[in-house]
Amino acid sequence: MAVETELLRDLLRRTLNNPAEGARGVIDLGLDRRDLWLALMLTTVLSVLLVTFTQGPGLVLPLGGDPVVVGPLTYAVILGSGLVILVFALHFVGRMLGGTGSFPATLSVIVWLEVLGLIARTAQAVASWVSGSAESIVAILGTIYLLWCLIRFTNELHGFDSVGKSILTLFLVFIGITFGILPILTLIGVGASQGLPDV
Repeated sequence: MAVETELLRDLLRRTLNNPAEGARGVIDLGLDRRDLWLALMLTTVLSVLLVTFTQGPGLVLPLGGDPVVVGPLTYAVILGSGLVILVFALHFVGRMLGGTGSFPATLSVIVWLEVLGLIARTAQAVASWVSGSAESIVAILGTIYLLWCLIRFTNELHGFDSVGKSILTLFLVFIGITFGILPILTLIGVGASQGLPDV
């Protein structure tokens, strides 16, 4: 346990100092797909539990421009599906644009990004106890940092020679996620005009 804790601290330190170096450290761990998928499931569950604890069982999502209230299990499906689509889209779009990242490496950096997101959301929850303004500031800074990490992770993952290529990759990825998540929302009954009760 002490070894794992020290490794996590080292990865966090490296990521804070240089996101690309942090991504390389995670990729170099060489974790197999089974462990990575389990890690992605675990971080998804922890994220849902944290959001439920801080915001209550009804989570408001701005889908289609209108607020939609969903339950924890529905949110888990949406978040988990989005992360899975992100992994596949980032891998295939990046390779299509000349990237060299492997699928396990892609899965590794997305798992690590979600771990960072979980830490950021925890910090936001703590800040909410101080004031609404502090919570907003932490939320904005956290979002900006996570986006920057995703850009640098993509650049390191696919060996691109410019950040611009990573930004283009992510632009195409987010378009793919938008179209990929719509059938899932329809399947589970979430629409822009109605919420979905807890399931």
